[in-house]
Amino acid sequence: MTGERIFLDTNIMIYAHSAQDLNKKQIVQHFILANKYIISTHVIDEFYNTLDRKLKLPLAEIDRIINLVLDYYPVVPIHDYTDKAALHLHEKYGYHFFDCLMLASALEYGCNYIITEDMHHGQLIEGSLTILNPFML
Repeated sequence: MTGERIFLDTNIMIYAHSAQDLNKKQIVQHFILANKYIISTHVIDEFYNTLDRKLKLPLAEIDRIINLVLDYYPVVPIHDYTDKAALHLHEKYGYHFFDCLMLASALEYGCNYIITEDMHHGQLIEGSLTILNPFML
């Protein structure tokens, strides 16, 4: 996937920073180090919330991780038209709205792939975005 534009879902980032599933953590860390990804402000928000509420990491650790992510990944904004596109994708594909918001962002920024475990591996969205599950590769 060298040279491709790739969007990263929140759940993949969470596995990289969680000790709950060490096998998935190892797969994800190897995968993340091999590519450069695009994420959205929505992904940052979800990621922060999960680190805080589910993983219950100390605030200083969350701050350190979020700053590393912000320094490493290009972060794209969510616009009103991104939300409108997500509504269309939700109706067309039936994924949860927040998953469709990531799909809409990935499409908006010309990504070829979205890396996630939450959607159908190999599915082509709108003729240009392929869903890839790193645990099925």
